[in-house]
Amino acid sequence: MKTKYFIILVIAFLVTSCDLFNTEKTGSLLFKGVAVIPETALSKTISVPSGHLDSAAVHHMYNMDIKFNAHEIYVSKDQIQEDVIDSFTWVRIGENDELKYMSEYEFLADDVPEGTYLTLKIIFRNEIMRYAVYAADTNTVVEMAGSLGEGAAGDTSLIMNYFSSQGSFNVDSSGVLHLMSPGETFSPFSIVANRTTTIYWKGGAADVEYKLSDFTFDWYDNDGDSAWTPGIDAAVNYDGPADTPMWSFVVVPGGPTSLGK
Repeated sequence: MKTKYFIILVIAFLVTSCDLFNTEKTGSLLFKGVAVIPETALSKTISVPSGHLDSAAVHHMYNMDIKFNAHEIYVSKDQIQEDVIDSFTWVRIGENDELKYMSEYEFLADDVPEGTYLTLKIIFRNEIMRYAVYAADTNTVVEMAGSLGEGAAGDTSLIMNYFSSQGSFNVDSSGVLHLMSPGETFSPFSIVANRTTTIYWKGGAADVEYKLSDFTFDWYDNDGDSAWTPGIDAAVNYDGPADTPMWSFVVVPGGPTSLGK
């Protein structure tokens, strides 16, 4: 009987000791997709004229919206570099297995270690659903299933994109990082104990509210069936405001964490 009580006391001591020595402070990180980043100045948008008249086989289209699959999102205190392999320490912020609109993405990670974070990693599944309308008939919506690389049907393969103050990076078949777009930057941010930091994620430039008519493309209906056919039809001649990044990120320090820690 004494042995039983002794074991219980030892276990209680070990649990208490772990709590005493675990002094790492943590905060929360909210990652939220938005159509318009709150409290930003909105620049004047422009309309892109059609490059040619529609025909039976070629249609001038406006982008209306898109669904995509951001499968996993991570942050790191490490600074990524050109021509190295990803061996960094990552904190996962969220995961997802569905096609979603930008505004549907929202992940809240509690217990993120305090400190300065330099890099964001988003792992996409190679699938999209584009919703487009005819320039000549903006009431008719065409669904265009495809891949991030465009042209072919989507699949469940993964595409990794990294973002830092240097720009965005991708990886080659050997897993080596390469700078993709120096204009697509992500600024360092801090996680503070008992506080919630918010990262707003937006398509296009952070301070611009885009309209449907700002981005256009030509749909080549190569099989002539008046419906989008992945791998046969083509979406080409993309046009829109110059020097527009694919993604933008704005970090906002916040108040007490959702858990009230």
